[in-house]
Amino acid sequence: MLNYQRFRLPQLEEVMGEINMKAIESSLFMHGKVNLRGMALISDRTSVKKTGQLLAKLKKQLYKELKKATGASKENIRIELDSIALHPENKVKLLLWDRSDEDAPSQIKYLVQSENIVPPLLPTYKQSTIIQSGVDMATREFKRFWKNILLNHKAGHSIKLIIESSTSHHPDPLIDKEKYMIAREVGEAAKLFIQERFKEATGRELEVMVRSVVHGPPFNNEFEKYVDYKQFEYINFIPIVHNRQENEEPRANPYQVNFDYFFNGIDTSSLVFNNFARYIARSVEKDGYVELRIESSISQIPIERRKSNLYIAYSRSYESQKRLKEQLKRKLVDENRIIFTEERNLIQGPPYDGQKTILSYRQYQYLRIIPEKFLKP
Repeated sequence: MLNYQRFRLPQLEEVMGEINMKAIESSLFMHGKVNLRGMALISDRTSVKKTGQLLAKLKKQLYKELKKATGASKENIRIELDSIALHPENKVKLLLWDRSDEDAPSQIKYLVQSENIVPPLLPTYKQSTIIQSGVDMATREFKRFWKNILLNHKAGHSIKLIIESSTSHHPDPLIDKEKYMIAREVGEAAKLFIQERFKEATGRELEVMVRSVVHGPPFNNEFEKYVDYKQFEYINFIPIVHNRQENEEPRANPYQVNFDYFFNGIDTSSLVFNNFARYIARSVEKDGYVELRIESSISQIPIERRKSNLYIAYSRSYESQKRLKEQLKRKLVDENRIIFTEERNLIQGPPYDGQKTILSYRQYQYLRIIPEKFLKP
């Protein structure tokens, strides 16, 4: 926030001009509060009394500027500026930082691993339905997927299959049907096809469940310029075998983050997110897949001149889904086992007239991911 060094004690206006107020306001907006810590390193010729007076004025001015910019009160702002020490190079240096950025002490944990060998979950198979809506059995990926299904059946393992059938909101002039019904029909056709192939190969029935979803933003001229709707046209086969049903049911809590205008997607380094990522990993280990709903909300404060707030809400949701899946990959979780069953992009709150404090709009700017299990009794 501030790292300013001189040969003499600077004036208050000079110091205020060096402080990164935008970063402080962003932290306040994101967390609803800010906790600042600062100190002064001085030369042996610098007056301790004058330094203390400067720090007191700086603290008072910071409160004033933050209240004016955000409407926050002293209950939301904590500033500690009372430490004075000698500079090792006999200069004057002023420091200010956010306490939330301080590194937590590292901890090393030793875990005793079980010697039991747990078979991995089987590979999934995802296929675009742009060119071919039916199952393409000629691809190398499908052959690998199908070979594992048959080998595990032969080994005596019980197998179920989830089919995620996805389509987009992009209109098709040749098909006059509701988008959800199109996804449903494609999924049911894939289900019948795969059940017939399984019965031909094994003589047994295969239990298949279809999850039909419509992904992506609504279709309009603005979204068409920025969004590749083809990526949402696919079928995704998820084999349910070797999942650890005996594991304890993980606690299904929603993930939510409030943010300021500069938010581009979820922070995968935060403690709250990593707790949520662990829940997803445990759910996939137990059930073989996880179903989530995502809601991206934005206020009516204008963000970009050429893009609507609705598009920005969607882009934050899309980027957050990508970051979530990339982070789960690092935990060795197959991204195809994460199903987003519903996507909501909202504009909420009163119109922005420049009179209300920016901080009062924070409640309308959030991203929320809710596990389906959280919604079920």
